[in-house]
Amino acid sequence: MQARLSRLTPRTFDASVASTPYLLVRLERRSRVEFHAGVADYFAVSYPGLFSFGTMSRVDFPDSFLERALQSAVGPMRGGVGDGYYLLHGGIVVGRHRGVVVPSSVAYESGAREAEALRTKLLRVAFRGRSPRPQEVESARQIVAYLDGIVARKQGSATDDGRYVYEERGASTPPSGSTPSTDRDPFAVLGVASDASVAEIKTAYREQMKMNHPDKVAHLSSALQQFAQAQVLEIKAAYERIMAMRR
Repeated sequence: MQARLSRLTPRTFDASVASTPYLLVRLERRSRVEFHAGVADYFAVSYPGLFSFGTMSRVDFPDSFLERALQSAVGPMRGGVGDGYYLLHGGIVVGRHRGVVVPSSVAYESGAREAEALRTKLLRVAFRGRSPRPQEVESARQIVAYLDGIVARKQGSATDDGRYVYEERGASTPPSGSTPSTDRDPFAVLGVASDASVAEIKTAYREQMKMNHPDKVAHLSSALQQFAQAQVLEIKAAYERIMAMRR
């Protein structure tokens, strides 16, 4: 399965947002914009039917359109609309990766074992039938790990019996919420960079808490409500860990 990339324009952007629950776009200044190899295919296979993908060139979009179209739950993007990958859910930006690949020692997962597991999965589902260069796999891993962490918090993977599990995280049921995990990178939990300012961290914390507020999930199944409750505990724990580091 190979994901289809659409070159978006101001006329087709809204239709793409409405076509699937998640839209992943890459915005760049140059005329020809492409995804890093394996990134779109990973999400297309891992979340079948939930994603659409598009590229956006600044030559096609006025700045005013980008500022209006790419907004977070609390309004315009902090620092403006820069180049990179934007993950939209319901028309709202819930994650952004600048598209800049750093040394392979950097991991958004909880450790080296998880990073290697993701490389293996990428080879299996995103590069199937191909022989990618190691740097291609590493580039895809960094982008996928960051964005997939956001999707996993927002979207469980339904099993045949209706239960929800974390994608590739080994849980058979939603977390009970009684004990938040301290294994995951707290910056990845909040969806911010490790060098984010205190103001950015506080804003991200408020955004994440709003997404999982009981009022926002009251209409969903009990499994998803339990999932959201667990996220609240994890988000709070991550915020407290980060703020303790900054003291």
